[in-house]
Amino acid sequence: MTPPPSEPRDGPSANRGVPGRKRSEQSREALLQAARELSVSVQRYRDISIQAIAKRASSSKATIYRWWTSKAELIRDAVLDQPLPMPRGDSLRADIESAIRSQREIMKTAASLPVFAGTWAELVENRVLANQGGPMQDCPLGSQMVGILESVFDRARQRGDWEGPVHLHAAYEVLFGSLFCRLIGQFGDFNEEELDRLTLRVIEAARPLSNSDSR
Repeated sequence: MTPPPSEPRDGPSANRGVPGRKRSEQSREALLQAARELSVSVQRYRDISIQAIAKRASSSKATIYRWWTSKAELIRDAVLDQPLPMPRGDSLRADIESAIRSQREIMKTAASLPVFAGTWAELVENRVLANQGGPMQDCPLGSQMVGILESVFDRARQRGDWEGPVHLHAAYEVLFGSLFCRLIGQFGDFNEEELDRLTLRVIEAARPLSNSDSR
């Protein structure tokens, strides 16, 4: 008996599971959208429940816990998981300032939500109880920006604006910490002069210390 011909790689077997992945991605986005909508329609963090988010997204609590360990993580991602544009300036300084402005706009939106302070408080508490790192460690916005900073400094090397290694996480700590303190901490926004100073501080933080500097 002649065995049936093998299925071509680009045939049905290659696409098996793709509809499931698509439905999964759609379900995840529906949950993020539901969390965003609830975040702007309530006054207190505790007024949002996992059940309410699942119901609004026509999903289930079990589906939520496939991607997030807590309501706080879901709300954080819903508010902060926004696409950041890649800076295309003609200098390192211009690129860093552009990156700061992009993240600033996202964080200003988050800071305007009454629920966000409660979200952050729970994230910190959860990490302390679990003896883990901070809430930004696995945040999509943070990961995006570190990648953007890496590309920005790579381009700066090619132009001759930068030499040697770069401390990406030190640069991002200055960028995020300054924005968080002013925006989430409700101390007010940055004016143009302050944004310019922050740009210089981020660049300086990226510069590795020499042996003489560390003494």
